[in-house]
Amino acid sequence: MKIVEKDLKKGEITLLIENLNDLWHLYNIIRPDDIIYAKTLRRFRGDEESLRSDRGERIPVYLGIKVEEFNFHPFSNRLRIKGIIIDGPEDLVSLHSYHTLNVEVHSELRIKKNYWESFVLKRIEMAETSSTQPEILILILDKGDAYFAKATEIGYKKIAAITANIPGKRFKVDYYDKAVEDFFISLLKILNENISDGNIDSIIIAGPGFTKDHFLKFLKEKDPKLASNLIVVDSSNSGKNGVIEVIRKGETIKSIKEMRITKEAELVQEFLKRLGKNKRNIAYGIEEIENANNYKAIETLLITDTLLRVNDVKKRQKLDTLLKEIEKLRGNIVIISSLHSAGEQLESFGSMVALLRFEI
Repeated sequence: MKIVEKDLKKGEITLLIENLNDLWHLYNIIRPDDIIYAKTLRRFRGDEESLRSDRGERIPVYLGIKVEEFNFHPFSNRLRIKGIIIDGPEDLVSLHSYHTLNVEVHSELRIKKNYWESFVLKRIEMAETSSTQPEILILILDKGDAYFAKATEIGYKKIAAITANIPGKRFKVDYYDKAVEDFFISLLKILNENISDGNIDSIIIAGPGFTKDHFLKFLKEKDPKLASNLIVVDSSNSGKNGVIEVIRKGETIKSIKEMRITKEAELVQEFLKRLGKNKRNIAYGIEEIENANNYKAIETLLITDTLLRVNDVKKRQKLDTLLKEIEKLRGNIVIISSLHSAGEQLESFGSMVALLRFEI
């Protein structure tokens, strides 16, 4: 995400969406009643076609809409923002009618708010910093099962899952070897398809057993250059749980260690570790956290983006005040993405927990 222009006196920030992760950040930035200005396509119909909603020419216009609702599916390629038109060429559009903006990668839009909360501004800074971060491709192998995922700054997404019918070694060797080779060829094809965009920083292969090692041997024969860039690690889990385990092992894999999702997972695990030991240097729930803040005890606050998306203005202002107070007392605020397991775990504790400097 790129900040094109920023004028908080006018309550306006203009943003350029640079990748799919930015759409998720934008989804967490906009709220109902915000004003969004952007180029869009609007269907224009003559009087004789006014009764035909499927007729008419779609022409580019620059509109301002007052946001009413917005929808985003994780890792989809667009964010849909619906609202009432409050500004635009009156010869082409009717003011106060509805329009839906389809925001995609490379879209530029100007956002106007009555008030920019500190955590929203922090989110924009975070998005701008992480916009150039590459993705990591993870392949979990377990016998005839393969699970592909891409890990990004905001979470991970499943790319593909393959299950092959690999016969036991009691069958003829030729039959077994052919089944394994066909399976590995399919895996190589998927790898090549996903590294062709040039944004993959690392490829990690993990899984229980020796299938990953056999696949690496296969790659060294078929594609030595690709094989030389792979990272092979052990995992006790397969499938989706294997991906989660690899991310949690970030401290052993440099490329993952530097990713925000790994750091978030480590902080949540630290909270759970202290909780399991009945230590009193943690807090969760709004009352405990406010009490800890009164003692100036909060070292790190972990809060999910779902909690910050609450539409209730008073609740958002209360959260904003609390976060500002914590930062003023040199506490660290970490916004946890709900798109991965760390966020899911945090939601079971009220979506906000704190690691304290001392016991209270």
